[in-house]
Amino acid sequence: MAEVELQLPQRLKTKLFFDDEDMDFDFQLFLANLECHGAAIGEIFNTAHRIDTKDELSWKTEFVKEAERVEALAENCLEKGHRISAGDAFMRAFTYYRSAFMAVSPEDVDFTRVYHKSVSCFRRGLDAKAKLIPHEWVTIEYNGYKFPGCFLKPDTTGKKRPTITTHNGGDSHSEDHFFMYGQAAIDRGYNCLLWDGPWDLGGRFYEPDATYKTFGRNELAGAYRAAVDMLVARPDVDPDRLILTGESYGGAKTMFNATIDDRFAAIIPNAPIYSAPKMVRFMNEKLPVFEGVTKEESDALLNKMPFFSRNTLKTLIWYNGFDSLLDWIPSGKELFETDCKKITAPFLAMYSESENTLLREQAEYAYKHVSSKIKAKIMTTIEEGADLHCQVNNYAKSQQVMFDWLDELLGYQIEK
Repeated sequence: MAEVELQLPQRLKTKLFFDDEDMDFDFQLFLANLECHGAAIGEIFNTAHRIDTKDELSWKTEFVKEAERVEALAENCLEKGHRISAGDAFMRAFTYYRSAFMAVSPEDVDFTRVYHKSVSCFRRGLDAKAKLIPHEWVTIEYNGYKFPGCFLKPDTTGKKRPTITTHNGGDSHSEDHFFMYGQAAIDRGYNCLLWDGPWDLGGRFYEPDATYKTFGRNELAGAYRAAVDMLVARPDVDPDRLILTGESYGGAKTMFNATIDDRFAAIIPNAPIYSAPKMVRFMNEKLPVFEGVTKEESDALLNKMPFFSRNTLKTLIWYNGFDSLLDWIPSGKELFETDCKKITAPFLAMYSESENTLLREQAEYAYKHVSSKIKAKIMTTIEEGADLHCQVNNYAKSQQVMFDWLDELLGYQIEK
């Protein structure tokens, strides 16, 4: 087998704490949860200081240890009737379990346990703060499949409101979108649906057969439509003001969904990936060398990658329904390939300055070629402190850009 270097696309330029790029990106990603009481500076930095970067188990060990400590604090607060304190602590425990999950792969004995612990803490956190954060746990049903979701709303009046539905990124979970979109949405008077669907990492835990390998593109489109059907059937959703968004690989899902459903009043991919196969090829421009090699050779290549990159890819292979890198790579050439001209709804292309070259090129191309009469593109910058992939180092800036554009487009403000 020819020597091939496999790497994940660039997602940042400025490191905050760790020398390893992927490790530092994930550190900054979950540090962002500070904005919604989902982390504490002292807790997350003290945990980071305890991590031995030469020990591959250390990240998981230390974040699980911190998650368990904070979860116990939440339980104690709840037992004493301090629901807000309990809710905040459960949310922080979610973040620390979620951080630990980045350092496990499907072959790790803690893979399933850590995932479900993170989800449990998130749900208990929201439920403890239900008076401050009205929400419903919902199910999106399609052809016998059931996908879990959370419907967030500004209040319990039942007033019809603009509603956002989100698509998950390649390694993100629906719970992550509470911090990225959800709280900001309800603060501004929007409803927001978070859900784990087919072809999603979280979706694999609930519906093991709804993977890329086993769940066809037409079925995927049907499930996406089912989510919108569920929304428009609600009396508190304005069917004329539905917004579709998604971050990272969720941007590719957003682009696809925008071409198969015309019920959206606005499309906001962050970033707008119209060709997922090009992103796969960007990871390794020599992908054809995998044709004809053995599974053992492809596994050996994967295991040469840095720890965090390796785990990310192993998890991606798993939730897409494949057993090895060798099996997944050919399928990567057949992922979302969207005809931008089919998108006609108002369109906002968002991307960041430190994105890799190909992703920035895709954003520019999508903006230029969509058929939308109303469209805009915004690149957030290093100067603004919002240059990381999908603005994970500055959710406040990302939210300001997205919601100010929406408010003006829809003629909507919560004060009214």
